[in-house]
Amino acid sequence: MVAMEKLFRLDGKVALVTGGYGGIGEAVSRGLACSGAKVAISGHNGAKAAAFAESLKAEGHDTWATAFEAVTASV
Repeated sequence: MVAMEKLFRLDGKVALVTGGYGGIGEAVSRGLACSGAKVAISGHNGAKAAAFAESLKAEGHDTWATAFEAVTASV
């Protein structure tokens, strides 16, 4: 059986994960980072995004964090 690391790699890619610091977003961010992606973690709570990005950096992953708020525009 071939290891997952050999079948699916994201080296050299950048992934933006909104809400990437909690629940499903945390798991997605971690999975992308473990697959080699540089991960930008964002959400409405910049402190939580930064804390999670730092924890991934401590594990050796390339991450960045910022606050981001999506708004709905009316036409």
